[in-house]
Amino acid sequence: MKILVISPVGEEVHVRKIPAALRQHNSVEVTVIAPEKSATETAYEASGWRTVTPGENANGCRVVTLPLVDPSNGHAGFDNETLKRAMQEAQPDVIQMWGGAPARSAEQVVWQKMRACPQAKTVFYGFDQLPYRFAPWTQLKWKFLWSRMAGGIEANSEGVEALRQAGFRKPLTRIFWGVETDVYRPMERAAMRRKLGLEHEHIVGFAGRFVEEKGLRVLLDALAKMPSSVHAVLIGNGPLREDIEAHGNTGALQGRVHVLGTMATEELAAYMNCFDALALPSLTARHWKEQYGRVIGEAMACGTVVVGSDSGAIPEVVGEAGVIVREGDAKALAQGLEGALFDETLRARMIPAGKKRAEEELSIEAMSRKLMEFYGRLEAI
Repeated sequence: MKILVISPVGEEVHVRKIPAALRQHNSVEVTVIAPEKSATETAYEASGWRTVTPGENANGCRVVTLPLVDPSNGHAGFDNETLKRAMQEAQPDVIQMWGGAPARSAEQVVWQKMRACPQAKTVFYGFDQLPYRFAPWTQLKWKFLWSRMAGGIEANSEGVEALRQAGFRKPLTRIFWGVETDVYRPMERAAMRRKLGLEHEHIVGFAGRFVEEKGLRVLLDALAKMPSSVHAVLIGNGPLREDIEAHGNTGALQGRVHVLGTMATEELAAYMNCFDALALPSLTARHWKEQYGRVIGEAMACGTVVVGSDSGAIPEVVGEAGVIVREGDAKALAQGLEGALFDETLRARMIPAGKKRAEEELSIEAMSRKLMEFYGRLEAI
């Protein structure tokens, strides 16, 4: 099977890690089309930009880089003619798009696929789960484009339901996005804390965007209700950073909140191993609710107990391997975190359950296996 992966962003997991896992399956060739340069949030890359190097990789995947029409907006897509030529050269059996449908990038791939490799089965992968509201002409356009796709994949079950309600009738399934369990793995906690200078008695961690909907203010309010031996380590960046730093220097929080900037994957994995618990206190907003929460699987793979709110996909991703509390409720979050920190019976159950879930359900290997199973179903249609 020849698989063409098309990514509007240059993140290593999209461009190298998941394609490499697909390549490990029997008789599979993988080509990746990725942007030469694409913008990202500073919570993920300090410079705000990602670049991709083209060529053959040691894992056997070929990476082709193309310029984006607008590097600051990957979902605007590539230049049509250069994309068409790259697709013609690849002549894939399956085109796997990283990006949901509807999206401008998905629309472009479908149109160019009809010109360049009409026999290929096109599959999208999306995260959005809010209801779709189309204007009549837009709905007609997408129903036509969906009819030219082979199937779709969503990272959460709400996304599957939203697309069904919008009129998507092709095969559709939920497959969790894969985390790098070769990087996020258990390390010796005490030694790592000494190395990183985090020798606090109890540590609650957070990693991600510093924005209102991630619930950082709720986390700090919860921390203020907890014993003074509990410290918070917040990793990432975003518009709330100065406010969070200021809030963390007041009252009961004085000296207990440690804000760190964006860091590389390997460094983040080391810090994850210092946490006793990871908090993901996301808040549902009018325009957004938690779509997945990749840090859930990353923390579980490191042996860290996850405490998340009930926003969006968090309960589905956590499953029975973590603690779920009511979103926006600082008292409930404090109680959930105290259980994750101090209840040894709970910890003895959650830590191995989390590691097992990370490996069997949330890893890149699990994702690639389920992707191949889905492609096999499409080939049989």
